[in-house]
Amino acid sequence: RMDDWDNYMREVMRKAGRHVEGFIVWDSPDSPPTKMGLGIKPENFSKMLKLSDQWRKRFCPQTPIIIGGLSRKTAIGYLTELEKHDCLKYIDGVNLRLDAGRSTPEDARIRDYLEDVRGLLNKSTDANASAPMKPKSILVTDLDWAVEKSADDALDGFDQAAFLARARLLLHSMGVEHALTIANKDAKQIGFGLAYRKPRSIPPLEVSPAAHRLKPGWLAMARTGNLLGQLRFEKEITVPDRSPGRTWCFKYISEADGAPVVIIWRNHQAGAVNFSGTGLAVTKAEDLFGTPTTAKDGWWPIGKMPVAFTLKLGTHESLGRLWVKDAGTGPHWTQRALATFTPDTGASYRHEIVGGKSKIFTGRDFSGRLQSLHGIFTDNNGIIDNDPECH
Repeated sequence: RMDDWDNYMREVMRKAGRHVEGFIVWDSPDSPPTKMGLGIKPENFSKMLKLSDQWRKRFCPQTPIIIGGLSRKTAIGYLTELEKHDCLKYIDGVNLRLDAGRSTPEDARIRDYLEDVRGLLNKSTDANASAPMKPKSILVTDLDWAVEKSADDALDGFDQAAFLARARLLLHSMGVEHALTIANKDAKQIGFGLAYRKPRSIPPLEVSPAAHRLKPGWLAMARTGNLLGQLRFEKEITVPDRSPGRTWCFKYISEADGAPVVIIWRNHQAGAVNFSGTGLAVTKAEDLFGTPTTAKDGWWPIGKMPVAFTLKLGTHESLGRLWVKDAGTGPHWTQRALATFTPDTGASYRHEIVGGKSKIFTGRDFSGRLQSLHGIFTDNNGIIDNDPECH
C-alpha cells in the first residue's frame, strides 16, 4: 500500500538520510511483476518515486536517489514508461546491470546502449524548479567476464583482465561509474571476480583460508584506475582502419605536466601503430599491466590489452594521421598512397570552400555511435562538404 511506503520513506529519510551517501530505491523494478518477483508496474513505481523525493527534499535534499538493478533487456522500455508518468525528474540516476556474455566490450555495444539510456534520462526536467538541471548519473554493475575452463576458445584470466580494462576506459570516457565484482563467491579460479580463495582439503575436512588469491584482472584494474586518476580525458581519436571498430584510441592530458597521452588497443586482432605522420614523438609506452613496449621500424605493437603512449608535441600535430596495420602485414590500402601526380605547370594549388552555410550535422556513424560534425551546406545543389578542420 502507498500509505505504508509513505510512512516508511518518511522515517528512513528523517533518521538515515543525512548519514548515507545515497538511496537505491528497489531492486529490479523492471522485472516481471509476478507474485514472488520484485517487479512493479510503472504507474505504481512512479508514485513510490514521488513519495521518496517528497521526504528526501524535506529531510536530506542533497542525498541522491537512484533506481536500482535495471536489466539491459528491459531498462529502456521501463524508463520510457516512467517518463510518460513524468517521474524521472524525481531521481538522480539509475543502476544498470550489464551482462556482456562472452562478447568483447566493443562488440557488446556498451557505450551505444549507455548513450541511449543517458539521452532518455536527461530528457526530464528537475523536480526542483529553483535548481539548475544537472545530468543524471549511471552506475554499472554486473559487467564482468568469467574465466572459463581450458579450451581452444575459452576466455582465460588475461582475456578477463583486458576486457575489464577496456570496459573501464569506455565507461570512464562517458563519466559512468563501474562497480567491480571483487571476490568469486564460488571460491574458484574460474568464473567471475578479481580474486578467489583456494580451498585446502584433508578429507573429510575442507578449509577455505581467509586470504584471497588475485587474478590478472586485479592488477589490470588497479593500474588502470591509478593511471586514469592522473589523466584528464580529452576525446576519442578515430583511427582509419579497414574494419570499423577494430582500432580504438582515446586521448588524455596528463594532470602532472600537461603532456598528451593516448591509450590504444585493438578489438579481436593484434596489430601495430606508427606515429611518424602525426607530428608527435613517443617518450614512453607500456601496457596497462605495466609492461614496456618497444617499436620495430617505427611500428609499436598493440593488441587486446590497451597500451598507454606518452607523447611529446612536435610541429603540425594531428593524431588523425596515425597509421595502423595488422600484425605481420603492411598498411592496408586505406593508409597507402594509391597514386601521386603533379599539375602540368608544376605549380601548387590551394582549394577552399566558397559559399554555403555553416551547419551542425548530427546522427550515427557507420559503427552506430552518435556523432556531431561541423560542415558547410551548399544550397544551390545540395552538396554537403565537411569542414577541413574535421578531416
